[in-house]
Amino acid sequence: MTICKQQILSRLPDFRDQWITVKGQQQVPDIIDSILQSHRDFGKYYDSIGFLFRGNTISDTCENLYHFCRDNIRYYEESEDSQSTAIPTGILVRGYGDCKHYASFVAGCLDAISRAEGTPIDFEYCFASYKKDQQIPYHVFVICKDDDGSEIWIDPTPGAAEKNPVWWVRVKP
Repeated sequence: MTICKQQILSRLPDFRDQWITVKGQQQVPDIIDSILQSHRDFGKYYDSIGFLFRGNTISDTCENLYHFCRDNIRYYEESEDSQSTAIPTGILVRGYGDCKHYASFVAGCLDAISRAEGTPIDFEYCFASYKKDQQIPYHVFVICKDDDGSEIWIDPTPGAAEKNPVWWVRVKP
């Protein structure tokens, strides 16, 4: 399934390049809280686009989301001093984001599909660290349960497929 970025943007409100600083000095717990709050706040936007990613199976849906993010959102890691969340319009118009933006987009769409169909999709955010000496997570991606109960890790971040987290915290939205 090919999903066009313009097709999605036509269903969303126009982009306004406005920024709000939630907290000046952010720590990892603040960023986790911000992602979870955005998930709740931005649900209505994902409700208008989530269905576009629906495949025949959960695996197909996850693959559609992975490929769309990888192909349409260029990876750009934000600095520690400038961490943001955004509605899907902001992510797509800017055309770049980091792991938070990928995870927010994927989880937002999965949750929207779940609400629209009335059938729960079992997924969670996975906040992870890949360093043995660093238990504090610095990366996030989405884990979704497939129809057979196996896990599908959805992480379009470049190089993510070659890594396995050492420490992680899983959080349901």
